[in-house]
Amino acid sequence: MQLRLRLHQQAHLPIRATPGSAGLDLRVPQESLTLQPNSRNLMSIGLAIGLPQGYYGRIASRSSLALKGIDVAAGVIDADYTGEVKMLLEHNGPQAINLSQGGQVAQLICERIRLPDVQEVEALMPTTRARGFGSTGCRKNGCCH
Repeated sequence: MQLRLRLHQQAHLPIRATPGSAGLDLRVPQESLTLQPNSRNLMSIGLAIGLPQGYYGRIASRSSLALKGIDVAAGVIDADYTGEVKMLLEHNGPQAINLSQGGQVAQLICERIRLPDVQEVEALMPTTRARGFGSTGCRKNGCCH
């Protein structure tokens, strides 16, 4: 699979940190960026990405930043989108965090798309799993309400 990239002037080429890495590290292109507590920040990464047909790009959080309260929201890049890629960073931590130029901020994971044939039905097959969030652990630890 070939990933085509167009770099803007201050952008950094995405790199794979280790041979076993699932994604390519995306870096901060600006001089620096300060994320205020409880904020949402739209950040350009300085790249336009050409994905092959049948694939999409997913921008995922890095565990090191998630530990500090920074998550990536709305991280899907469609193969037919060729504009500049931006990421939405949510900072839920209590203190401002400075992201320095060239610092790893997220990762790009390229995944194959498998689209289902959609079929509307009158009802779904009943199962014991219809109760929703947390229902599988209720019987084990007695937390059901």
